Amino acid sequence: MTSLDSFREQQNVSPGKGFEAFRMDNTKKADVIPDMRTYVGLGSCNCCDYFLIHENKVVLVEETQLADTIKTIEKKYSYLAERHRQDFTVDCVRQENYLKVFGALLVLWRLAAKCREASSLMQDKKHDFYLVITGMETEEARRMFDNLKDNLQKQLQSVLTPEVMDNVEVIPSREILADKLSH
Repeated sequence: MTSLDSFREQQNVSPGKGFEAFRMDNTKKADVIPDMRTYVGLGSCNCCDYFLIHENKVVLVEETQLADTIKTIEKKYSYLAERHRQDFTVDCVRQENYLKVFGALLVLWRLAAKCREASSLMQDKKHDFYLVITGMETEEARRMFDNLKDNLQKQLQSVLTPEVMDNVEVIPSREILADKLSH
């Protein structure tokens, strides 16, 4: 049986800022940290990047480079009329992320069934979801974020209702996530 510690990963955001989390979706560092999805028997299902315990909540975190994702979707569906493309793009991003949340919840459920330590750690806790937008160095990326944030957050909240997620937020950086977790 693998200990929950084998999934632990220090998330260094900036000097003096960071937090510890448990890696769920691990395709890059499998030689260092096992893939939690595989450990619980789910293969490569969609799920969030990691989770952590903060106060009385299980916090699911997905990091994405929104500008790159949008460009990829728009290129793939360039045949759509401009007026429909933005709505379609937001729908694609929303669907991808709520699938990751539902997949992550399934991974957590299976993890709790397989690992007593995880079960006691997560017992009776509510859930939060943070979609952290990275790669915001360019003006274009910041503009895309500003244009889509509210709509994307509302759409995610409409699917990830309070019965599923206590709180759903789209935030523009890992630094802001670290700040939220430091309180």
